[in-house]
Parts: sequence; C-alpha cells; structure tokens
Amino acid sequence: MITDFITEICFEAHRGAHLAGRQKVKLDDVKFACRKDPLYLGKIEEINSKKAEIDTARKLVDQNDDKLIKSSAKAAAEEILGDADDDAETKTIGGRSTGR
Repeated sequence: MITDFITEICFEAHRGAHLAGRQKVKLDDVKFACRKDPLYLGKIEEINSKKAEIDTARKLVDQNDDKLIKSSAKAAAEEILGDADDDAETKTIGGRSTGR
C-alpha cells in the first residue's frame, strides 16, 4: 500500500517535471503533486523546514568543532604534564644529576 502511494506520488512529480521541461524531479515537483491534499503538503513543508534547521546546526558545529578539539587537546596536554614533566627527566644519584 505504501509502495503504491510512493510510486503514484513519484509518477505525478515526474510528470510535473516533464511538463516543466526537466528530466530530474525536484522538491517543487513533489509539492506540486501533493497540492490537492493539504495534509501531505503540510508534512512536506514541515520536514523540509526541520531539514534546514538540522543543516544549519550541523554547519555551526562543524565550523566550531576543529577549534574546540584543538584548544581542548592543547589544554589537556598541559593539564596532564603540568610541572611534573620537568622533574621526571632528571634523576640524582649520589647527589649528582644524571641528566636523563
């Protein structure tokens, strides 16, 4: 039943694209095919707006992600080593430093 519904919508969208002189089906063609049923058209609009929100949020995270990773890695390395890295390199044997 669902397969038949999707097939019919795609066929109508393809026919609308063909009438417009295109070979590829666009979102506007699917909207045109669903123009007689406001529930379907509303759901398409809702999904399209949510997709746009997700895309913009994903772009914001991607742009700031590298900066956050680089700065947190540098801070973590400094926090782990701290002053302990200076003391661990030199050993004293009998009052003399070996310089390791």
